[in-house]
Amino acid sequence: RVAARYPEQLANIQAELAQWRRQGFGEADIRWLDKTELDKQVSMAYGQAALYTPHCARIHPAKLVCGLADLVQSLGVKIYEHTPVNHMVYLGDAQTQLQTPQGNVRAAIVVPAVEGYLRQLGELGRFTLPVQSLLIATEPLTDEMWQDIGLANRATFSDASRIVTYGQRSPDNRLIFGARGGYGFGAKVRTEFGFNPECFNTQSPASHPQSAFKGEFGFRYQLLLALFPQLADVQITHGWGGTLALARQFAPHAIYDKNVGLGLIGGYGGEGVGAANLFARTLVDLILARDTPLTTMPWAFNAPVQQVLTPWEPEPLPWLAYHGMNKIFAWEDRLYSRPKSAAWQKGLAKRLANRLEGLMS
Repeated sequence: RVAARYPEQLANIQAELAQWRRQGFGEADIRWLDKTELDKQVSMAYGQAALYTPHCARIHPAKLVCGLADLVQSLGVKIYEHTPVNHMVYLGDAQTQLQTPQGNVRAAIVVPAVEGYLRQLGELGRFTLPVQSLLIATEPLTDEMWQDIGLANRATFSDASRIVTYGQRSPDNRLIFGARGGYGFGAKVRTEFGFNPECFNTQSPASHPQSAFKGEFGFRYQLLLALFPQLADVQITHGWGGTLALARQFAPHAIYDKNVGLGLIGGYGGEGVGAANLFARTLVDLILARDTPLTTMPWAFNAPVQQVLTPWEPEPLPWLAYHGMNKIFAWEDRLYSRPKSAAWQKGLAKRLANRLEGLMS
């Protein structure tokens, strides 16, 4: 986690490290990298310092899903693809009916493990807010470029801002970079993101760089160049996005209501690759009534969903709150990124951003 775009980020990661230490995490879990150590890992234009943790890994998500499918099928589990569940209806006597275009299915225990897509299954959806996160990827970079950038150890990285950025070096030597995205009015789930590589065509002066800085993907491009200005002439070849879910208190959860046979996990807020495994194991123990360390965790509940989660307010409040928060965060980020910004402006933006974060959580 790098301080590399403006001086205030240094204080941000110092405060983060202090919080980790208060929670009992030592040098083996997270440690400070000064500028010399940081430059050995990744060379950013204005890199100041960073926090490093070994407790991170990157995986190929589609391969993970296919591998899990192969495993459960080998254990005798049947998987029905191309069978979307359009609606769930609780029938009483611990029986839930799942409605699909091919027919209806009844089950005593149902686990709607769809996270950000829960809004498409009726009433349960009001407990989560589906938001999108978007990424861009460069063309494969040359060995000379990578020598300049670093990332020889292929560490993942983010910069210390509220915008929530993340990046990595891909196996085919692209630089992949993203940031938390938007929210559609009415909690709409997006599957199309309208990426146009021509907007980033470095061979076409008419479309570059002005048009490249516009829109959702252009914002990520701006952030990428702020960290690595040497990539200004590199083609951006891919852009895509995905949906994740935010719970009302921004707290992930594993809930089992034995009275209706409903198990619910989610609210990962963008940390789902690791959290899904942990929370699924927690839910298994809750369903099987096992007394294990996982069932004593603060995210584990034997209770009706309505007693654990607070529903999001009706529109337009979520839309106004989310977009207002994002605009304040972006304003704060712009002020910090401009050396001539007045101290009172930065202070006002920070107070507003802190206040909004507190209200949302």
